[in-house]
Amino acid sequence: MKRHTFANVAAIAALALLSLLASCRAVPADVPVASPGKGAFDTRPAFDALYARAGERLLSATDNGSLAWGESYVQMGLITMYQATGDRAYLDRLVERADAVLARRDRALGVTDFRGRSLPGWTVGDSYSIGEIRLPDANGIPTLYLRSALTGGNHQTRVTVSPGAAPGTFTLEIENERYKQRDRFENLSMDPAAANGALTRLRASPLAQPFSAMRLYAEDLGSTSPGPARNPAPIEANLEPSRYLWPVHQGMILEPMLLFARTVRETPSLQRRGRYRDAATRVIAAAEELFGVLEADWRENAEGEGWYEIEKGAPVWMDGCDEPHNHFLAVGAAMIHLAAVSDRTLWRDRVEKMARTLKNDMRYVPEGDLTVWPYWWSKGRVYNGWSPEDGVSRHTPGMAPRPSIEDFSHGSIDVNFAWRCYRDGIVFTRQDIDRLANTFLKAIVRRTAEGTITFADRVDGSGPAGRYDQQGPGWILLAECRPEVLDVFREMRAQSAWNGYAVWILQSATMNLMRTRLAQTAAAAVEAPTGPARPAAEPGR
Repeated sequence: MKRHTFANVAAIAALALLSLLASCRAVPADVPVASPGKGAFDTRPAFDALYARAGERLLSATDNGSLAWGESYVQMGLITMYQATGDRAYLDRLVERADAVLARRDRALGVTDFRGRSLPGWTVGDSYSIGEIRLPDANGIPTLYLRSALTGGNHQTRVTVSPGAAPGTFTLEIENERYKQRDRFENLSMDPAAANGALTRLRASPLAQPFSAMRLYAEDLGSTSPGPARNPAPIEANLEPSRYLWPVHQGMILEPMLLFARTVRETPSLQRRGRYRDAATRVIAAAEELFGVLEADWRENAEGEGWYEIEKGAPVWMDGCDEPHNHFLAVGAAMIHLAAVSDRTLWRDRVEKMARTLKNDMRYVPEGDLTVWPYWWSKGRVYNGWSPEDGVSRHTPGMAPRPSIEDFSHGSIDVNFAWRCYRDGIVFTRQDIDRLANTFLKAIVRRTAEGTITFADRVDGSGPAGRYDQQGPGWILLAECRPEVLDVFREMRAQSAWNGYAVWILQSATMNLMRTRLAQTAAAAVEAPTGPARPAAEPGR
């Protein structure tokens, strides 16, 4: 199997980005980007200042999902600003960035996933992967395999092997300071017949129990070294994360590119421009190929619902389980635009089934005329839990039910999907959008004792406020039908200076777009005052 260190991958990626980075405009670090006044965040100068401060440098060669949770916001901000202003300069920047990101797919870099596949997408080996290590014996032969399946931070788990106090033994210490997980095993032996056999001791540890946080797993790798030479050699090392192709990352990365491609295909003046037309063709081909890979994990039921499932044995803690709502809906949001430009009806079918999965999981609350929903699909395995006898997961033998309510931040991905479905006439209706707006306005928005705005942790209004105050671009889209949503975000963003989050770039762009569309709707109402105005439709939604 071909393996690359982080440094090698970064170096290869840097070559692909060289031409882009060379063209980036140098901007002094002291460029002011604080909101200068109430409502100023939804202006073009505000967006341009935010982009100049961070957008130019966010496309970095990292291995921590920054393409999904940073670069995607910048690209979505650019296509959204084109929709708001019609200025093709934003499209020019997006094409450069999109090509650079496409050049960083695993197949282009020769990077492989946990199965040795080099895929047409973007894998990561980070905090949310399981952590593994194969400890070598005195002769360098792998002798003991250890695995941790915490819900995060497995790569921060430290393993220390030292000589035992008794002859022919070793001491093993396992610790994850972040998650307060620790155990120490003294005078172990790799002799399976020994009273102090390593596997017996490790498997009896509280860290290794089916419902434990770490779900530690140990395996004898069958070293052929004789006697005590089979024991692991002294070492101090962190567990290594395996690379996995997260569907949510693929959706986040591809959504702005596909919205660009759709905008080009649906706008004749753009389609006539070779640069845009060719870029759109590249994006569509890349998405078709990548979503084809994800088909192996697609699931659906007789109720017309559909979702993605993580294959059993994949290097994540919830292998064998359904993805949470925000994970598969990030794919769905990107797929909406692919369905609009592809000759294949498959993608529209997939989107409709994902939309039913979400809508059927939404609970109507008459008091407030709003809707709430869970983080995990209520018909799925994680929501309901499982026992070791069920054989659901390799890395998590047992799991207590997790019926938690969706949070405001991840709910933004869900709302973005629902709103775009509504715009395309897929499953969600205007009534659904109004109820989501009520969820935001009546359950989530709060005021502090000082009178400033803050957001509740969960979509039902529960939990401490303030944890996700920097998030929420998907919620802003509801302003097209309920303008008061935009008023809330205007006031929120005027309360403090920009904190450096890339998501603020997308927030500013989305607020610009909503301001533009609300003005268009108001103008249409003046021209045709006899009937209710419809939200202004634009190419690319």
